[in-house]
Formats: sequence, structure tokens, C-alpha cells
Amino acid sequence: MHKALLILLFVSVVSAISEYFIPTLKANWFKAREFCNSVDMSLVSIPNKEEHDKLVEIVRNSDKYSDKRRFWIGGSDLPENGTFSWVSTGRMFTFNRWATGRPNHTDENHNCVEMIYWPSLNWDWNWQNSDCNSEKFYFICKRNNMDCISEFR
Repeated sequence: MHKALLILLFVSVVSAISEYFIPTLKANWFKAREFCNSVDMSLVSIPNKEEHDKLVEIVRNSDKYSDKRRFWIGGSDLPENGTFSWVSTGRMFTFNRWATGRPNHTDENHNCVEMIYWPSLNWDWNWQNSDCNSEKFYFICKRNNMDCISEFR
């Protein structure tokens, strides 16, 4: 119990300091979302190329970077198959980095979006839709925007 409390305290301090947080655990998409929410963050949304490039740089400078890496991000088509939106905002994708042939809708369980860096397969920070429940990856949390008013300006 004491160890869990220390970990939660550490996570709280890290999330208060940094805009992004990549925990040192792998989880399915739902558990990843739950974890981010538990530390007052959200699974990351990527609304444009600039944000995508910034996120890639953050991952490259982290201890999670390697030649074969997969990360959950906050996109899904869970509410409506084939219509991808960000869980943190509910907004539909206006930018994407889908890999060739993705998203595919051959499996109705492939509803959650992952970002993949796997150079030997020509995956260069591309996105694909994957099974939300059975796949366990690292994931990226982003600090929530506490300025709710700016959304309406």
C-alpha cells in the first residue's frame, strides 16, 4: 500500500510538471485511458502535424524509444464504426497519420488507435486501428487543458 501511494505521488508530480507523460507500464486501451484519467490527464489527442511531430520528438527523447515501438493514443471509433474521434475532446479527426491500408474495418474489434514506429516494416510513426482489449502497449497521456473557456472563444 505504501509503495502504491509513493508511485501515485510520483506520477502526480510528473504530470504536474510535464505536458506529456509516458508511464512505465503497458496496458490495453481502456486501462491506458483509465490510468491517464486517474492522474488528471487524458490519452493524447493529435489534432495536427505540428502536435504529431512534437509528440514524436518527446517519444524519441524518452526511455520508451526503440526500433520497434507501439503506443496507444486517444483516438477510437467506438461510438460509430469508421468515424474516428478523440476521446479527450469528442472531436472527429481532422489530421491523421494512417499507415497504408489503414484504418481497416475487417475486424469489428479494431476500434482503438495506436501509433507505431517500426522501421523494418516501414512504419514511421504511422497509425493503425487495433483491438482495444487484447493488445497491451505503452501509452501517452497529456495534461488536460484546464482553461475550459478557451474552447468557446
